Amino acid sequence: MSSSAKLTELVDKLRDIPTLSVVVQRVMELVNNPKTSATQIAEVLKRDQVLTAKVLRLVNSSFYNLSTEVTDVSRALAFLGFNSISMLVLGTSVFSSFEIKAAPYFNVLEFWRHSLASAIAAEMIAKQLRVAKPEDAFTCGLLHDVGKIALFKVAPEDIKRVVTKAKLENKSFLDAETELELPGHTVLGERLADKWQLPVVIRKTIRYHHRDIEKMESIYPQMKPVIMMATLGDIMAKRFSVGESGDNIQPEYPENYLKFLNLAPKALKELETKMESEMERASSFLSASLNT
Repeated sequence: MSSSAKLTELVDKLRDIPTLSVVVQRVMELVNNPKTSATQIAEVLKRDQVLTAKVLRLVNSSFYNLSTEVTDVSRALAFLGFNSISMLVLGTSVFSSFEIKAAPYFNVLEFWRHSLASAIAAEMIAKQLRVAKPEDAFTCGLLHDVGKIALFKVAPEDIKRVVTKAKLENKSFLDAETELELPGHTVLGERLADKWQLPVVIRKTIRYHHRDIEKMESIYPQMKPVIMMATLGDIMAKRFSVGESGDNIQPEYPENYLKFLNLAPKALKELETKMESEMERASSFLSASLNT
């Protein structure tokens, strides 16, 4: 079967993956509207009891280290802001949509841990660079590899072949996919993101986090820093071997990305030092977000 035919087959199977809830879609619409009020978002969230419970559990986890317990979504919004709440809602909803169990060749919990580590690293970089919305880097880092878990859901035998080849031959997941003539998790992930109507910057991150985007004219200039930060976050998570991404590769940081972002080696080293403590703090986020 050709790669294009295989892609068509996998995309057809994606139809079996549930769409994101109406509540999640509405929250994302409201967050992206500058005229939205906290009351409007809170009222929408309260329509979904499970989502409300999950947001409150996350807000009260030690990850955010708030001084008082938050028992109402409106107060959660006051503490964290629109963007942080949308990140919580979107990230946890995406992963919750995959009701699958781990297999010996693909540990879903460890994959989630890698994704979270990538998100935390991307957000640390964003804060270091003082970007306006570091939450965007977090969300892109969290969802950059969603195509892998989609592949695990719709074609478990294919991902088993990829992971086995990548680890036995010390190749990247992407190289193993290419040699096996599979469409690739980046393409499949982008198709899934399209189905879910995720923000464009997330779709582009999913599709191009393995590509050098510096001079790509098809990507809006304002999106490039976020995609680069998500890519660097992924690399940092791999270099620290936090969780499992499907291969054992520990890539180098692209020098042109560091230069583009004006991220000095000394600053990067300081962020690496901080990474371990941040992951310890994030264990509460991991636990809270995976529980219903």
